[in-house]
Amino acid sequence: MAADRALRLIDTMLDALVRERELLIAGDFALLERAAADRERQNARLAALGAELSPREGRRIAPMMQRLRTEALRNGELLGAALQGAAAGRRRLEEILEAHHHLRGYDASGQPVDRSGPADLGRRA
Repeated sequence: MAADRALRLIDTMLDALVRERELLIAGDFALLERAAADRERQNARLAALGAELSPREGRRIAPMMQRLRTEALRNGELLGAALQGAAAGRRRLEEILEAHHHLRGYDASGQPVDRSGPADLGRRA
């Protein structure tokens, strides 16, 4: 029966989503990329199985499909948060590099002044 095969595949996909979430939390993006490729193949298999389902079988697997959808959205939110964190880290590094190259201060009247020295001071003996 196509519904039984679909349910087994959904169980496998749910396990894979748990593993992907663990990889996201660990920051292991190399393995995550491989897992995402596996998930795409599973999605294609599930879509093919879905075409074989009768309306009755579709109703039978609907709760598991909803669970799969929920878990996938959860991982998507986690991935979005990881991307925001990486972007914030990149911005902070840019700020540090900028501060390293440009020293900003204020003059006696309180106006901002760039107090940068030469770009490369070199080492002093």
